[in-house]
This record gives sequence, structure tokens and C-alpha cells, in this order.
Amino acid sequence: MKSNRVIYLDCLRVIATMAVIILHTAASQWYITPVNSLNWKILNIYDSLVRWCVPMFLMISGVFFLDPTKNISKKDIFHKYIKRILIALIFWGLLYGFIALFAKSFINHEKIVSYDIIKIFAKFIFGPPWYHLWFLYLIIGVYMLTPIFRTFISSSKKEDIEYILILFFLLGLLLPTINSILISINQKYSINFSIVELTGYVGYYFAGYYFYKNEISKKLKYIIYLFGIISAICTILITSYLSILKGEPNEFLYSYLLPTTMFETYAIFLVFKDIFNSFNYSNKFEKTIIYLSNCSFGIYLIHDFINQAYSIIGLKTTTYNPIIMVPILSVLNMVISFIIISLIRSNSLVRKYIT
Repeated sequence: MKSNRVIYLDCLRVIATMAVIILHTAASQWYITPVNSLNWKILNIYDSLVRWCVPMFLMISGVFFLDPTKNISKKDIFHKYIKRILIALIFWGLLYGFIALFAKSFINHEKIVSYDIIKIFAKFIFGPPWYHLWFLYLIIGVYMLTPIFRTFISSSKKEDIEYILILFFLLGLLLPTINSILISINQKYSINFSIVELTGYVGYYFAGYYFYKNEISKKLKYIIYLFGIISAICTILITSYLSILKGEPNEFLYSYLLPTTMFETYAIFLVFKDIFNSFNYSNKFEKTIIYLSNCSFGIYLIHDFINQAYSIIGLKTTTYNPIIMVPILSVLNMVISFIIISLIRSNSLVRKYIT
């Protein structure tokens, strides 16, 4: 028997996890490879095509946490969901920190001082303990606001959510983008108008619920698809142009909070929704996707260990042609991470809190 799971959301979670791995794999040499080289241009293509990965996680979360038909109390938010994220953040943050110290001592032969250990704990306050764990801070903040969002959703109409999404696009994404461009030309051109409540990631949170709950007209859907494709192409070409112009990698269009990234994310979400609403998948396929989806959080947390291992043994995306090295290293990372997380998840207590 098939479950009541919304399979396209599980598929999106798995694909987004893979996209994160591709992003970090390509980015490992993106910053240090000459921007005029063919290798850098290939890395830029891979990196540009997966900028939608983090916004997609937020859209998926929005589907589940904003649905007023689901009984999610404030107690659930803090005791069940935020508690789990906090424990995972502490565990993986400390693990990454102490393994980095181990590498510093035994691989780089550098002396460890007490400040190095203090710095590991200080990073929990002053910054993410490891670079990709920043997302856990973001999702904790979004979860804390969720009871307020749910109150709004429960009494809102379709038009009310559309109003939020329009404001998110115009004032949260488009205006800051224009402002950044103007400032780069001349500091005097800065637009002194902003609504900070709209310049964060919550727009994606609402968008996930909106696109899940409502059928989008074909015309609007095709417009989003078109802008999604154009956005991906522009990210590749403009990033390359700006980087070559300045003689160093320019990541302006790599931001998650840009209209280009938004269109890519919306387009991919709608494509998967359309495909799986008409796709007759088997029970075996469903079970496989659900299991992979359940492992995705753990894979996200652990995957950079594999990237660090690549670095230690000297395996790089530029060791051979990046066209093949990026997908090979990414898929290998996904497989290894999946195997390790599957073994960890065999323990029910550990599975509940750190994966």
C-alpha cells in the first residue's frame, strides 16, 4: 500500500541535498582557480545551477509547518523540532571543531593551545561552528516565528499570501538587488528604504505552502519556468563576466536572496509537483525515496567530512577535468554519507536527535 506522503516533496528534499553537495564540491576550488581558466568556468556552471538548494529546504518546511490542518503547537515547535536542531547543531559543531583540531595537530603538525579549544565553543555564539551549519541557525529562527505565521495562515485567504509573496519579491529581493548594484557604481546612489522583515528567508517559507496548496495557472507557470531558465543562464554568464572583469571570483549572483535564485527555486518546485502528480510510481520507488528523504538531514550534516577527506588525500575537482570530477566526487560523497547515516540511524535514540 502506498503511504499518504507527498512524494514530490521527498524527491525535492533528496535532490536539494544532492544540490548542496554539488555546490560545496564545486566551490572547494572555485575561489582559488584562475577565473580565466576553463576549469573555473566549468566550476562556475555547476555552482550556478544549484543555488536554489537552500531556498528549496525552506519551501519544503513551509509546506509542513504552515499547513493549518496539521496540529503543531508551540510546545511541539520548541520541544520537538527546535530541540532536535539544537542537539544536532551542538553535536556536529563540536565534532567538526575537534576533528579540525586533530587535523591541525597530526596532519599540519601545528601546536594546539587552549585558545583553539575555547574558539570551538565561541563559534556557537559568534558564528556557525562549521560553515554549512549556518542553515541550522536560520531554520531555528524560522521555527520560532512559525506559531505567528500559522496564526496568520489560519485566517488568511489566497490573496493575503500572494500579497506577502509580491512584497517579498519587490522589497525583499528586487529592491536590495538594485540597491547593491547602485552602491557598487557609486555609494551616493544608495536607496535608503528597506523593510527588514521582508529581506530574510521567510518569503520562501510562505511560497512553499502557497505553491503546495494552490494550483497555478499554466500561463503563470510557464512564465516562472521561463524566468527560471533565464535566471540560471544569467547567473552563469554574469558571474563569469564580473569575475573576469575584476580578476577574481565574484559571487554576487550566488546569493540565495536574489530574484534569479527565487525564480529557479519556484520553477524546480513546480516542475516536481507537476511530474509526480501525474507519475505512476511504484511502492518500491516510494519506499526508497522516503528512506533517502529521511536520511537527507543527516547527509547534509555529515557530507563536509567527506569533502575534508578529499582535501586531505589531495583529491580535487581540478585533479582531472571538472566536467566529470564534480559529479563523480559529488555522487561518491552522497553514497558514502548515505551509508554512514544509515548505520547511525539504526540506533533509534541517535537517529532521533543527530540525523
